Amino acid sequence: MNGRILIAEVGGERIALPLEQVAEVREQAVSFPLPLAPPFLGRAISAKGCLTPVLDTGLYLGRGASSLPGRILVKSGDGVNLALQVDRVIDIVPGDTVAEAQSLAEEPFVALLVLPCGKVPLLSRGQLLRMLERSLAESRGE
Repeated sequence: MNGRILIAEVGGERIALPLEQVAEVREQAVSFPLPLAPPFLGRAISAKGCLTPVLDTGLYLGRGASSLPGRILVKSGDGVNLALQVDRVIDIVPGDTVAEAQSLAEEPFVALLVLPCGKVPLLSRGQLLRMLERSLAESRGE
């Protein structure tokens, strides 16, 4: 695998993200409530002058609300502003340490990476955004 991989913890489980998709890692920031938003998307932060919704990743993935103080991963790319709240950042590893990438059909994960630290599911930005769009449409009754 090319590039570097960020390993984070969410609800006691590790997840992986390609580091090039993370614009910055922040400590808990001042946040603003998002009225009428579902609980997993109930606040926003200012990231580089843009109002950016914060996804409580643990709550959204069914692993329980993220613990505070955690970290905020500001995602970059696709013209979408989105921050992911995680419990903690564990490590950043080179992509060439992936011994194997097993296909994984558990949305929003696309692969199970076999790393020296164990097996870690790789989060797909595209699948996460599609799932989030569906969840928001359902919460509006569409």
